[in-house]
Amino acid sequence: AGTVWTLELPLLPLALNCSNLSNSSGNLAEGNASNSSNCTNYSDFDVSVELFALGLPMWALDAAEAAQNESVGNATTNASVRFLVLRNHCLSESGAVMAGFNWTLLPQDAELSLSVNMSYLLNGTNETNSSMLGHIEYASATNITEVFRLCIQATWVNTTALQELEMEAEFCHEMCQGMFNCSKSGNNTSSCVNSSVHGLAHESECLDSCLFAAPMVHVERCSTVPVETLPPNSSSIGLRVIPSTACVGACCSPNISSDLEFIRVGGASASGNMSGNDSSVWTCDCDDEGLLLIEVLWKSMSNLTIELEKWRLAYEEALELIHWDTFPLQAAPMCYDNKVVFLLGEGDLHPERGLLNGTVIPFSMAYQNPMRPPMWFMNFWTVRHEQGDSVISSAAVASWVVVSKLRYIVIELLTEVLKPEDAAEIHIEFVTVNPADRLDIVAINPQVFNFSQAYITSHPNETSLTHRRRGVAYGGRRLYWPGFTDVQVLERSELELSIGMLVDAVEYVRFDVGGVRIPWNGGQAILSLFSTVRDLPRDEMQNCCPPGYPPNNPGVVFRVPYRFENLMGFLSNKFMLQRSIYPIASGMETRLDETHRVVFLFFLPKTHRSSKEPYEIILIIRTPVGYRLMPDMFVVETAGGSAGNQTGVVMNQIRSSLRQLNLTRAELSLAAPEIEADVEYRVTFEATTPEFHANRTDRRLWVLELTDRWSLMQDMAAENLGVYDDFNLYSQVNFSVSAPQSPPEVVIE
Repeated sequence: AGTVWTLELPLLPLALNCSNLSNSSGNLAEGNASNSSNCTNYSDFDVSVELFALGLPMWALDAAEAAQNESVGNATTNASVRFLVLRNHCLSESGAVMAGFNWTLLPQDAELSLSVNMSYLLNGTNETNSSMLGHIEYASATNITEVFRLCIQATWVNTTALQELEMEAEFCHEMCQGMFNCSKSGNNTSSCVNSSVHGLAHESECLDSCLFAAPMVHVERCSTVPVETLPPNSSSIGLRVIPSTACVGACCSPNISSDLEFIRVGGASASGNMSGNDSSVWTCDCDDEGLLLIEVLWKSMSNLTIELEKWRLAYEEALELIHWDTFPLQAAPMCYDNKVVFLLGEGDLHPERGLLNGTVIPFSMAYQNPMRPPMWFMNFWTVRHEQGDSVISSAAVASWVVVSKLRYIVIELLTEVLKPEDAAEIHIEFVTVNPADRLDIVAINPQVFNFSQAYITSHPNETSLTHRRRGVAYGGRRLYWPGFTDVQVLERSELELSIGMLVDAVEYVRFDVGGVRIPWNGGQAILSLFSTVRDLPRDEMQNCCPPGYPPNNPGVVFRVPYRFENLMGFLSNKFMLQRSIYPIASGMETRLDETHRVVFLFFLPKTHRSSKEPYEIILIIRTPVGYRLMPDMFVVETAGGSAGNQTGVVMNQIRSSLRQLNLTRAELSLAAPEIEADVEYRVTFEATTPEFHANRTDRRLWVLELTDRWSLMQDMAAENLGVYDDFNLYSQVNFSVSAPQSPPEVVIE
């Protein structure tokens, strides 16, 4: 089991027999000095670097370089080491271990060694050669199945026991000297009276018995492996332990081709009776946490060239067979318009022809759907098997329904929705690919649209340029249209609207729909459009359309504005602003034809950023009809936390500039990269209230829009919108009081 890395030694440039060639490892080659000129280009040759470049892992470089050094010298030595083989082996049996020991946590100073015992399976009897084999040699006896028992040993100093031994050493010396009645001369024991005490012949034996903890730890792990997994005539020159998580796949890989019974997994026997190519019974307990995977660098003195070539040919043959099993048809296709032709020759079919009966022959190909759906009776895939001029077999399969996409889709919001109860008017236009007599519109996002009260607001063949979008006449390419399409509402529900129409292929369709309730939650509007003729699907555009979708012909669909949250407004006259000076007048109501200070507080449900860099964010303030904005003060602030011992929230001012101003509309350019969500903002300005109630002719709504300069240039609706009902205003009373005569002790000015 496991992967194999093989390399033939010696490495170049040693084969050039260069003289005085050396590197960090010392002298690598000796030879005739006359050949030194051949080594000019190899003076800096480094065996470790070369081995690493050839794929050998870093831990095995020292051992491999030592093997390379051994191959330097006379011809006999050069021939002694032919190949280095790096191989994984899974050890699945338990061995002598200490309590709580984990092989994957070996100490760094542990010394690893590997031993190999040869086992023979002769007539069902297991005979084991218990000698430790330094080299592995394959037996040539017949009727004998050979396996190897591979064991790894680890030895290291038990530091805890060593410390205890050092602490008890003096006590043991005194005790043992007393037991043997020994006298000391300096540090040496000069004589001992008792020659044997309690079965201990010498003081040294007494010391060994007294020192209760052995300073060395020995652990072992073994497993039986098939002969084929070890390179012939080889010995291990380096090894390491791999974490057990990597062992499962290696241990459970089938690679045994003989009749064996040799595996022990988790302390239980697992037998495998393998015959021929049946390798399915080579198993191990993959759930066993005790599996141990080791990586061994073998040095083989056999010439593996022939074996490697045989293995390569067998491997390539197996890969080719697997490829045939996966792709039994390997003839190169030839394409002619809507036809694909396979010319089958002798080498284009599976070599095991008996396996072809009943075989499903899959293949895939790239194709382009027709722009228009074919008629249903022509929408079939056909296949014919011909031999010469005769048809041997044939079949036909109904194809999938081909639906073309609507093109040049534009869906715009014509009216501004300021209140939840307001109905919207939507403009829809597109270009058909196929004739159609019905269009189904399904609202997807945001939740929820309502088409239950929808109706058609456009008139057939209308070409007037006074058709308005948000109160502004629009033109552009619509000027070239013959007019609106004649459509009718067939069915309507909350999320679906069906439109009846008679349109031809490649026809511009445009119409307006009123009475639509758009969601109060903001976001990109997503709708799906399906056209049919006689209930057969024709064109469609599903989930239309995020910005830039579809890539080759992006549609344009309006965005539903996000609504300001917790919008609050305050209107204060000069008396209210100075309550200490005007204690009585400050309690009066706000009145007509007076200058007031207006304050709005709001939160955003979504962080607002500019649609395009580096266009600045713009706050638009629109007043009800009759108000007049004053240019003296426009301040935008945001909550910034507490300041010192002051209570409440401190508002930090956002630097702003007045971009545009008229009587009822102001545009403020904000010097901020973004307006954050869930943060309180405050805008303060001054305005004069209407002169008369008769001047208040609109819906009496304050409107705040948060947009950016790029969106304004594109005449796009604001992404964030806030609406506040107008304040209560009262008429001024022509009221005066006079006193012709002053009361006693009172002076009237």
